[in-house]
Amino acid sequence: MKYANILSHEIRDELPKQIGSTYSPDTKQLSAAGWREIGGIESPKAGWLVSAWNIVEDNAYFCHLTIASQYDPVAAELARQAAQKAALIAMLTVRDKAIAKDYRDTLRKHFGSTAETDPNVTVDSAADLFISKKNAGNIKAQDIADFYALDRLHDMLMKFCPDGTTRSFPWEVLDQ
Repeated sequence: MKYANILSHEIRDELPKQIGSTYSPDTKQLSAAGWREIGGIESPKAGWLVSAWNIVEDNAYFCHLTIASQYDPVAAELARQAAQKAALIAMLTVRDKAIAKDYRDTLRKHFGSTAETDPNVTVDSAADLFISKKNAGNIKAQDIADFYALDRLHDMLMKFCPDGTTRSFPWEVLDQ
């Protein structure tokens, strides 16, 4: 059973063991203190979560809950992500955009035209590429420079990457 307090708007799975200085209060004391057994609960929309309840008193011992407010958690998460992205974009300076452009151009040079958003292109895969070139004996000075540039630029971009990968960087700002 669940219980609600019409005075404090508290909702609990069990009644309190003490009211004031009285332990094991009787039904009348619990009722006087505002506690009611919940007899019914309104259901939220499918997939939605309840953020606040109204406690409606039925009589001195029972009540029911109606929804005061509810929200769609999927829409809320999308809104949170959009706000986070907008905040990141607002933080970008001209220098940050130049760093991101250099990083993207260098990645694309070695991994193709969508490298910055390709989940297979990681810090480890970039290192593996340059190590394999070195081991094969066909690494050039420009490759070494690119490797160090990617490493340095990657670290500089991380503060703008909410998921810890450069795939979450707001790349679209470079094309505006």
